[in-house]
Amino acid sequence: MRKSVYIITAMLVILVTSVSAEMKFGIAALGTWNYVLNSDFNDATKGKGKYLANLSGQKTETEQIIGDIGGELEIRLIPSEKLMIAIIPGYLDLPKSEFKVNKLPKEKYKFACLPISLGGYYVLKSGEKLNINLGLAVGLYMANLSYTSWSNTTSESANFKANGIGVGLRIFAEYKMSEKVALVGGLAGRYASIKGFKGDVKQTDGTTKEETFKSYDIEDSGKTYHVWYPLTEAETTAGKSDPAVKNLKDAALDLSGLNLYFGIAFNS
Repeated sequence: MRKSVYIITAMLVILVTSVSAEMKFGIAALGTWNYVLNSDFNDATKGKGKYLANLSGQKTETEQIIGDIGGELEIRLIPSEKLMIAIIPGYLDLPKSEFKVNKLPKEKYKFACLPISLGGYYVLKSGEKLNINLGLAVGLYMANLSYTSWSNTTSESANFKANGIGVGLRIFAEYKMSEKVALVGGLAGRYASIKGFKGDVKQTDGTTKEETFKSYDIEDSGKTYHVWYPLTEAETTAGKSDPAVKNLKDAALDLSGLNLYFGIAFNS
């Protein structure tokens, strides 16, 4: 949490110290569609589906997560016709993923992320109506994983939180509707990996215990399955010495991918 405050404060300092008397300002509201690799989680989704099917001998259903909609707000400083600096708070919402055995829910995952980035843009081509811009953005990604698990006699639920750093490369066009209003559309590539999801898991009897989501391979009946499970510190220690458990590490949400975005900008 302290690291998050430091990063956000540094972004604001850069933004404020960039202001000059000749500086122009702007704001852009953007809607986004995000494609994310989410590779390790999706591998674990398939692996756990097969693992649960093997344990229960019953049919399982799983859901992959590849992306969803989001939004961004760009707060712009424009020191020249060729340069632009922006603080970019955003929101990235991923669809829920649910495990079912014989059509009965057993586990449910829901990810959401609040990135706040500092971006710098260079105008590659400037015209009377159309500008084409290239930019780089570096940001803090604050993620939440809402998790629920059910069995025949018990249930547990928690919100797991973690932070990470992301880097994005953007190219976008602005079509000027007037001197101060423009339509915006573009494409961005992003690298971001978030791990260390910790949460206080509420048990059926009302008690709680701190757990961290782990990613690992588990051997059962001669087969190996890749899974995600929330584990206590004691369970993690036991897993490291369990010969059936391999590659035990913090689970990582892989938000690397592409996003398309469009919206409207207002510049002074």
